[in-house]
Amino acid sequence: MKVNKLLQNFDDLSGYQLRKAEDFDEILEELVQKAKAKDGENITPCSGNSDFSTCVTAHNAELMLWYNGKDHSTKVVSKKVN
Repeated sequence: MKVNKLLQNFDDLSGYQLRKAEDFDEILEELVQKAKAKDGENITPCSGNSDFSTCVTAHNAELMLWYNGKDHSTKVVSKKVN
């Protein structure tokens, strides 16, 4: 996913600049690992999405990953970006 296109969708991150696409990939991987540590290896993307990168939102310079846990309920983990 192109970082510039991603950031266009996140008005709340307008002051934050990712240096390269790998920055988003690294943050996404960190969020996925955080979710797995919290809820186990069997997490899935939320709302029928097929990829975790489509389950990310932003608010107040914070990226949030939405996912389904093993109990099939939607959960969220987040990371502040600055």
